Amino acid sequence: MTNQSVVEINTSVEINTTRVHDGNLLHCVEEESLILIMAVVIWVLGVIGNTVTFFKIVLNKRLRRPVSVSIACLTVADFCSLCMQFIRIPISQCFFLTGIGVKMIVLDITAVAIHSSTMHIVILAAIRYCLIVYPFHTKWRLTSGKVIASSGVSWAISVCLGISYGIYNRKYYNKTIDKQTDAIVQLLIGSYVLLVPVTFFVIFYIKELRTMKKSLLPKRTSKSIISISKMISIILILYCVFILPYVVADLCRVLYFHNVLGDSGDSTVYQSVVIPIYSVAQITILLNYTVNPFIYFLFSRMIFRVRSWPFRSKLSYRPRKRREQNGI
Repeated sequence: MTNQSVVEINTSVEINTTRVHDGNLLHCVEEESLILIMAVVIWVLGVIGNTVTFFKIVLNKRLRRPVSVSIACLTVADFCSLCMQFIRIPISQCFFLTGIGVKMIVLDITAVAIHSSTMHIVILAAIRYCLIVYPFHTKWRLTSGKVIASSGVSWAISVCLGISYGIYNRKYYNKTIDKQTDAIVQLLIGSYVLLVPVTFFVIFYIKELRTMKKSLLPKRTSKSIISISKMISIILILYCVFILPYVVADLCRVLYFHNVLGDSGDSTVYQSVVIPIYSVAQITILLNYTVNPFIYFLFSRMIFRVRSWPFRSKLSYRPRKRREQNGI
């Protein structure tokens, strides 16, 4: 196989970092095996963390509150994104050979899952804003049902965008779109995934500051709301940190194809600069969909330690019913 063929494989949508020998037989090198081991460990931790968090919130009636339900919805999206990103890791192809059709299906589902995770981060940012700026209105108007409905809308939007991405993908694999254009498109997609939550968070934060300055009421916030705000802020910050390497890798890929990082025909520049960044990005993006359950459990004790929780469950009225039935 010629060097040009190797470059074309390495610059495909999934950025295949393996070597090709004897037709379609893929072999792992030592560095790639290390990446695979790290990915497996992160994947196992992520699957356990997201699964335990989801079922703990669903099965525990005390946790079925808007903030907790939004975390549960996020764990579903993160679980799907984690699994699809793990399947997409090019190093996994050292052991599993897949055709173009399977790769396109995996990419389509991955696009839906990733966008859904992004939208759920936006939902968390909106909840944080409402809790701080409108605590009394949020106490009565924000319900678990509305959070679930918002999650359903985010999934519906993600499916529509995933279908659009699938149509684009098929044009790329049919060579209707060249690799230079694809590099720009992938950079725009990565920037969108990174900047959408950040943009909403900044807008909410600016509105929060303006509202607080105009408010004549004393600035008192309950400990539970402060804990929730810190938890959501940390989730957003780590989201940006873990997604950023992928955007940097896409940017380097664009610069490579425009001869900024060297001659685009020289595969050594691509393999020595772009491929290592993508390798780091593959690990960080797995971490992005793994850490959220651990952050939630870190703050859950502080959140539910306060008795004056802003969202009161309907269960609090049941003892009164029982007293009436017993004639008390």
